Amino acid sequence: MGYALLAAASAAGGYFGWQAWRAQAPLAVPGAEGAATSAAPSEPSAVGAPAPVERRPFSLGRTFEGLLDAGVDVEAGQGLLMVEVGDEGPTEVLRDDVSLGTAPVSVALPEGRHALVFRRQGAEKIRYVFVRAGETRVVRAE
Repeated sequence: MGYALLAAASAAGGYFGWQAWRAQAPLAVPGAEGAATSAAPSEPSAVGAPAPVERRPFSLGRTFEGLLDAGVDVEAGQGLLMVEVGDEGPTEVLRDDVSLGTAPVSVALPEGRHALVFRRQGAEKIRYVFVRAGETRVVRAE
């Protein structure tokens, strides 16, 4: 009886903790309100580029409010995905079994979750990324 009560209490705590984590407000990056910050070497180099705003602490890549100019036509209801070159060299990027090209690559995608496949030297890694309409998501090919 004691173990069943402990298991039920743990399950309830996990469920409500998950719901609270999912409903949390967007997290602002410290120092993003006009303060000088050191940019990572792979930071997009657009002049006046918006500071990244991270919505989830464990999400893949960085999110930028607005669309960074990447020469890609982005329609209403779409966001911009930019895939940077990773440390391990040239990587083919696929979405829904369709090649997007070799990193670096930029593509307009409808808002939502997308499965990306990074293919290099016969090995594949699958990563999931959420793209929001009107925003830019920047990820490194892993």
